[in-house]
Amino acid sequence: MGMGVRLPVLALALMIAGAFLLPLAPASAATPATQNPVTAGPPIARPTTASCSATILQNASFKSGYTPAFGKFMPPAGCPSPWAKVVLDWTGSVAGNQFDRIGAIWLGRTEVLRTSTPEPPGQGITWHVAKDVTEYAAMLSQPQNVTAIISNSVNSVDTGVIYVTAMLTFYEASSMFPATREPNAVVPVSSTGAPGFAAPWFELNSGGTGQASVTLPKNLVSAYLEVYATPHSCDEAWYGNQTTVFAKENGLCGGTAFREVQVIIDGQLVGTVWPFPVIYTGAWNPFLWQTIPGVNAFNIPPYKINLTPFIGLIDDGLKHTVSFTVVNNFSYWRIDGNLLLFTDQASASTAGALTTYQVAAQPNELVVQTIGGFSQTVSPSTLFQCSGYGAELCVFGTTASRATSVAGYVNSSLGKSATTIKQTMSFTNVQTVNLQNGVEDLQGAEVITTMTTSVNSSGTFTQTTAVSYPISITSAFLEFTSSGRSPYFILPAAVNQTLDQNTTSSLNGKTAFSSKFSDSVRGQAVWEGNLVTGASLVTTGKTSEVYSYVDSTGGCFAHTLSASQGAVVADVVAKGC
Repeated sequence: MGMGVRLPVLALALMIAGAFLLPLAPASAATPATQNPVTAGPPIARPTTASCSATILQNASFKSGYTPAFGKFMPPAGCPSPWAKVVLDWTGSVAGNQFDRIGAIWLGRTEVLRTSTPEPPGQGITWHVAKDVTEYAAMLSQPQNVTAIISNSVNSVDTGVIYVTAMLTFYEASSMFPATREPNAVVPVSSTGAPGFAAPWFELNSGGTGQASVTLPKNLVSAYLEVYATPHSCDEAWYGNQTTVFAKENGLCGGTAFREVQVIIDGQLVGTVWPFPVIYTGAWNPFLWQTIPGVNAFNIPPYKINLTPFIGLIDDGLKHTVSFTVVNNFSYWRIDGNLLLFTDQASASTAGALTTYQVAAQPNELVVQTIGGFSQTVSPSTLFQCSGYGAELCVFGTTASRATSVAGYVNSSLGKSATTIKQTMSFTNVQTVNLQNGVEDLQGAEVITTMTTSVNSSGTFTQTTAVSYPISITSAFLEFTSSGRSPYFILPAAVNQTLDQNTTSSLNGKTAFSSKFSDSVRGQAVWEGNLVTGASLVTTGKTSEVYSYVDSTGGCFAHTLSASQGAVVADVVAKGC
């Protein structure tokens, strides 16, 4: 399906079998007129200092295939570094029929934005994404080639050409808006590009690995790797997949409902990512996402891995191999990364060592399938046949866990600094599937807690971050025949999706800062259409988003949005939290 729609299990089976193909943005009188997409997240706080802007894409068009748009970035002469902030503004527009599509923009080989696009309602929409990209300041001090890709496809049915304009705005530093401490170097971990394929991301098929060689400065004091990763095709809604043999028997998507992105340096596993279930705007029922998209759908953030304990293994000035792979990958993922490096400005070299390494090669994953009251623990390759098109339900219960601990130290001109990272991860996913009527119920949750402790001459600094990804989805695919009308289907769906994060920082045992934020999207939609042609007969949809943030300094933000039939019906920003 590519960047299309994730449908309930029976509808998906019929599509794979070629029984029919549902157009995802059918243009008809039943399709509601839609306002431009909106999200509830806070706007970027922009300094009030003088600024300079540089346009890096001007109305670039994306029509078919992987043909990239190219541009050139030149640092603005009127606003030299250091900067208080650098902001990327991306504005897109599309009209006609079109699927949701994935896109990205790179400066040099460094990715600075991963995004997906809205499905247009026919009459055309525009949307805007703003992202703080100050962390790339070291790279932005030099001219860079610009590459942008949206993997679009335009034909007689999917007519929507996507247009994008993008610019960078540099805000001068001042006493009120000082420059922040940013990485001294940014090193991309990306593909050099196969012939005819200009995208710097790795396209990892099932069982595949993407790898790049990097040479790092010899005077590192801390290092981070950010990983951009998005799933596609049959992994697009990996959290709704079943075991592989069951999926193949029933024309569904397999690999189980659990995924882990692994980062490996010189053959050693140094970090893992448990991905957030980003929902693209065609997923489950495209009328869920008219106006309000799923959490992070237009600005898909990278995952950050702290590599500081491993500095003693990588700051030798030699080449090192960084690899990405995806556990249980059933289709393909697009992945690349950026190394964000902080160096010792007073010394040409540092030295360190890895002192603790407790990282299992693979996560603990368990799958239990239940039918007719009988439960069986299975592996992803085990056949445990549910009743097919019988009346009974098949329940898939998937759990996974990880507990890791790594520690290391670095000796620099500032003295010895030791870093310890302890992480616990838990995953649960329960799916109830009825292949007779295409009913699917999904309840899932991921909880990731990371405690990082740094000990140096200034004392002991500890930061604990707890992130959770609860999700629930109910959907069905119902077929009807009645006298006097063509066969038709009804596709109801309800989705609840949340991203929660709590952070606490302490210095020498005393709390220095704490914050909480939550972003939650809830939607319900019904799509009724012709079973033969897929043309829409009736469409209804309503969605709401609640975003809240509060911290120990008194900072707060709360915004509630509600939309119905493609129009915003409530927009409330709280005056106090």
